[in-house]
Amino acid sequence: MSLVALGRSVLPLDGAGVNIDDVGGKAAGLDHLASYGFPIPSSYVITVGAYQRSVALAGLSPWIADLAMRPAPNPHDLRAEIDDIEDAFRAITLEAGLRREIETAAAKLLARGRVAVRSSATAEDLGVASFAGQYRTFTRIDDIDGAIDAVKRCWASLWLPAAREYRFRHSVSSSGLAMAVVLQSLLEADWSGVGFTIDPASDRRSMRVEMVSGLGEALVSGHVTPVDFSIRRDTLEITSSDPGSQPLRIIEDLARMMLQVETRFDEPQDIEWAAVGSDLVLLQARPVTVVGPRSLFDDGFDEPVNSRDEFTPHG
Repeated sequence: MSLVALGRSVLPLDGAGVNIDDVGGKAAGLDHLASYGFPIPSSYVITVGAYQRSVALAGLSPWIADLAMRPAPNPHDLRAEIDDIEDAFRAITLEAGLRREIETAAAKLLARGRVAVRSSATAEDLGVASFAGQYRTFTRIDDIDGAIDAVKRCWASLWLPAAREYRFRHSVSSSGLAMAVVLQSLLEADWSGVGFTIDPASDRRSMRVEMVSGLGEALVSGHVTPVDFSIRRDTLEITSSDPGSQPLRIIEDLARMMLQVETRFDEPQDIEWAAVGSDLVLLQARPVTVVGPRSLFDDGFDEPVNSRDEFTPHG
């Protein structure tokens, strides 16, 4: 599908080049992958500027400034604060031009199937903190109104208590924070998972891949036990916790692609991926920020949302 810029607020992620300050870490990483010819889903990004204008026009800026300084609520008040923040963002009335751009992008993608809506914050994948699990992703969106609502909820996730607390713990300033949003074709994956070009749990001579069948929310929710693979970086020799039932050809192809990504990005990478049949698609690449034991459940997916058609992995 040919992707073209729809205006100043919605841009294609096709490898032509984007500014990370305009589109956030996740979107910039996807565009970087595309620029080197790596396969990514058809994707657009709703820019940081769209978020900033929408917040300002809705009169939310003073409230957000106060929220940024507020400590996380006690557990009894947590749900109420989350609902208040989401309600405030979902009530935003979009500028007519922005709404048309989002509707056009969503319609192009929905013509091919369901879509995913993913957060792409300006404070994301900083090298010292990955923000895995702090910002939201919504999957299986099947209409334009649902896509627009998911965009607003991704905006809201920038200020939810968990994200604010995470920034506080990692000494990340809230000054100037903003949220872009990726809108992309949803892959009905046969297999999905994460890969580390250097195994963060053990041996720097090995890569690590963890995978589940189907979409990634099964992995993040803990409802399915993933299969672990260790791959020698020099020989691509594969060992597995359950070698008899897995598509080893996909793992071999993925291992080669992971090393190519590491070479292009010039540092070890934490890669989110999916396979449809024998075709591999990369959903995200970020620097490996954790040295030492790390679990699949802190893998770079965005945070899942408890509903029929949403999931919140790591962001």
